[in-house]
Amino acid sequence: MTIATAIGIPFLSSAKTGANLVISNQVATMIRQLLAAGFGVKCHTDAYQFRDFFRRVEGFDPASPLDAAFAELTPETFFCVQILDGDRNVIAMCCGRVIDAPRLRGGLQAWLRQQRIFSDRSLPLWAPDIAIEGPAGRMHGRLGYVGGGWVMPPRPASADDPGHPGWRRRGLIGFAVQLVHAHLAGRLHCDHLIGFVRPHHRALALSREGYGFAHEAKAAAPYFPGTGYDEDLYFVHISRDEVVGRFARGEGPQYHIPSPPVRESISAMMKIG
Repeated sequence: MTIATAIGIPFLSSAKTGANLVISNQVATMIRQLLAAGFGVKCHTDAYQFRDFFRRVEGFDPASPLDAAFAELTPETFFCVQILDGDRNVIAMCCGRVIDAPRLRGGLQAWLRQQRIFSDRSLPLWAPDIAIEGPAGRMHGRLGYVGGGWVMPPRPASADDPGHPGWRRRGLIGFAVQLVHAHLAGRLHCDHLIGFVRPHHRALALSREGYGFAHEAKAAAPYFPGTGYDEDLYFVHISRDEVVGRFARGEGPQYHIPSPPVRESISAMMKIG
């Protein structure tokens, strides 16, 4: 499935009013930027395909909220956005998942206490206490979980491989994540978009060109059930209205062409000296 089919065309073919028009226009803008830079964009809804690809490129399983072995991920509740290079290789991706957390059933905190956000296919053997500090913990409604972000890293050269500089630090993760935002907020009608990030990604998560979230809160837990390790994590989130407002202001990712290394001639250096 192409991203135009999955995200863009449904808005273009329906009665566009207000928020949906804003979202569809921003999707079109992002896709045009990627196509102009020579990239392709696809979207699929196969959670096992995502899991297998993630395992192959990272060498370990994705965090359990997006791992089909733990989470009940269906084509109606899960999708993966992929950015392709000129040879149709996947070089960046991000996923989205819908979580229904109505207030009468305890909202987000109920999903956390029951560990359903990390393992809703079966009850975990043990459930560490995990809480989102501050008012974010009282969030409820239709939530869009964002995760599984990846960009191809550099590959060192070897005798049989010329290597590759990779695609990181060019802004591609911003496109992948914010196309996921658009689909969750627009086509899937999520009230809030949420995710967990490690401390070194906090600035990127709150950047308008990066992940595009608006708020953060500390996630307090003895360890992170998503990976099974002791990790400091932050809960990031943004409401649907905030997504629409950001898109209406034209705030979004930008592709950055890396600058070539500066190589000065010997004569030029001698003149400087």
